[in-house]
Amino acid sequence: MKSAKRPLIDAHLDLAMNVVYYDRDIRLPLDELNGRERGLTDLPFRGRATLSLPELRDSGVAICFATVLCRSGPHHRRRPSYRRSDLDFPVREAAWAMGQAQLALYRLLEEEGELKILRSVADLEQHWQVWQSAEQHSNLPIGIVITMEGADAVLRPDQVEAWYRDGVRAIGPAHYGHSHYAAGTNAEGGWTPAGLDLLTAMRECGMILELTHLSDEAMTAAFDIWDGPVWATHHNCRRLVPWQRQLTDEQIRLIHQRGGLIGAACDAVMLDAPFAEATLERRRKIDAGAAVQSPAPTPEVSMTAIVDHMEVVRDLAGTSACIGIGTDLDGGYGNEQTPTDLKRYRDLRLLEPLLADRGFSESEIDGVFYENWLRKLRECLPPA
Repeated sequence: MKSAKRPLIDAHLDLAMNVVYYDRDIRLPLDELNGRERGLTDLPFRGRATLSLPELRDSGVAICFATVLCRSGPHHRRRPSYRRSDLDFPVREAAWAMGQAQLALYRLLEEEGELKILRSVADLEQHWQVWQSAEQHSNLPIGIVITMEGADAVLRPDQVEAWYRDGVRAIGPAHYGHSHYAAGTNAEGGWTPAGLDLLTAMRECGMILELTHLSDEAMTAAFDIWDGPVWATHHNCRRLVPWQRQLTDEQIRLIHQRGGLIGAACDAVMLDAPFAEATLERRRKIDAGAAVQSPAPTPEVSMTAIVDHMEVVRDLAGTSACIGIGTDLDGGYGNEQTPTDLKRYRDLRLLEPLLADRGFSESEIDGVFYENWLRKLRECLPPA
């Protein structure tokens, strides 16, 4: 008997990062996970996680794109002190080792039946059939497509094939700042010579190019030099929240013209302009070593803002077929940095009536929730 709940594909979750860096047991029910963190003060989002694997299953998440995330750009320097959650490694080999650790975690969770790594269309179809035919999903593995967020774990472009054999199907060459391959968020510049070689190696393997986090210059160049598949898994609109992490109108049009999809992100810093401005200014002061006495700003935005960004994409592309969901809800923050009505993952289901109220048809809502990403995966994954 098929489940009555509309399935969901989330195109961006940092599952392994939360285990390897933050020492979280994502196999626990969400309330228990947060209960175990209460009283911890090493990070501002302790006890405020929005998701765990049981929470995702309860929310109808059949598939997610799960990241390998570690940074080692040319400008990263040692800090006076380190904590477990630091993502930057001045020694490049440490980034490779941390990436391997995250891959190993996904393999372990697959052995335990928590996850199913989707390497091909055959894997995808088998998993989708099982998920669709099940009456309940509490004992089913969640399908994951492994993506790399920032390519510094690839020590040399000739390592791309090895990462592909290990299950990585998409690479975003940069994250925040400069990677060894390209300029990313809050950085200026384009591609390094090694970055161009990386793209060649990715094309030879059949990788997908993840555009999220590329600087404007790097993204513009990518459209000129890359002829393979593209997507932007967790991006919103610069027209509504004007900072470089967001997509410009022209970038949205180009992604659509190239057959790419754009996943709407749920981080309030990408949804609400006043909150983004206050948060970014606070981060700049902290990065500059200034003493910041005031508390972190609090977002005052609801999930209607997510639909606002989807509407901009639909208007620019002339269709909702290029819109998906890429929540990024576990990306180094908790529900202190989410919309006021999105405190845990299952609240995301409120998007269904919100989309309907904005004139999205039932078939369009199916597309946003799962069909558009399912179509793209069928196009981009290898057959077997």
